[in-house]
Amino acid sequence: MRATSILQVVELTSVYHHRGVNDSLPRNAALMEGPYRAAAVALQESFREIEDDELFHWSIAERMWAKYARSPEAVRNILDRAAEALIVATEARVRRVELAERKAI
Repeated sequence: MRATSILQVVELTSVYHHRGVNDSLPRNAALMEGPYRAAAVALQESFREIEDDELFHWSIAERMWAKYARSPEAVRNILDRAAEALIVATEARVRRVELAERKAI
């Protein structure tokens, strides 16, 4: 199904920021040493669990799409919903970065 590769892009985008936090923390010596280490490790573990959970949710979605998306119209509908989810997730991520840069969160 052609939709699979498109949906994988949406899937990776939806979990990438969790992986980014998880992968970036060990490279930040100021966080991984001294008084912040325990909190940084806990944050890293939390983001790893969130990423695993998101990937599990996507595996369920992929099985449902493979089972029920039998017509071009159904595939188109799935892709439309996936595109909407990607737009909302991207807008939310951009907003979080803006707020973080202003130290509002």
